[in-house]
Amino acid sequence: MTKKRLALKITAGVGALLLIMFCAFAAMSFLGNPLSAWLSKNTAQSYANKTYPARSWTAEESNYNFKWGAYVVRLSSGENIDERFTVEVRGGEIVSDTYQEDIVEYGAVRWRIAEEYDKEIRPLLDQIMGKENHTSYISPHFFETVPTEGITHGMALSEQAVNSCGIELMVRTTVSSSDAKTGAALLKQVQKTLQANAYQPPYYYLVLEPENPQDKGLSAQISREELEKLDEAALAEFLENANPFADTKE
Repeated sequence: MTKKRLALKITAGVGALLLIMFCAFAAMSFLGNPLSAWLSKNTAQSYANKTYPARSWTAEESNYNFKWGAYVVRLSSGENIDERFTVEVRGGEIVSDTYQEDIVEYGAVRWRIAEEYDKEIRPLLDQIMGKENHTSYISPHFFETVPTEGITHGMALSEQAVNSCGIELMVRTTVSSSDAKTGAALLKQVQKTLQANAYQPPYYYLVLEPENPQDKGLSAQISREELEKLDEAALAEFLENANPFADTKE
């Protein structure tokens, strides 16, 4: 009897140990492990300081990306809020970095300005559409050639900064009727409300999602200048045609 109990305890102990090992392995598969994270930070920091010596770069954090099987390390100069970029490290080797996009092309600046602008105008959007009824957000507008004129690292949020950074407001909401007239009325209401509060994003992107999944939605991009020129009826026609923004380039 004693031997059986001992055998059961040993079996249970081994089972528990295997379960713990499995859970630890599974966790590391999804989250990485502390040692590899630390090594990736050192690798990325050394790479950044050798490759971009104009600044002294410090690795702030390392996050494991399960999909890529790599660590994404965030680095900062510590001298300017917008002097930051990421380095991807896999198996101790550098895969890529975002220095060109974030530093040279001011991606870090553009996203920071977008986030700060979003916080300021969100209460107005909630007021117009209802906080629970929309998923609108602010982001940098996509350009084939990213504009850099008028943008500086560390620039403060202002309408000039918003224009220079090419910020776009996506007005996205679910509606019972996703026709062009509804879209035009909503977009004009948003524009007038923002304008009355001294906010004038340079680009708009309207997305109407129908409550009935069988109905067709509506989406269209338009510049502020074009939106200001069109009255509600003309805007409805524009939305009906759903012209791509590429056809209304400045």
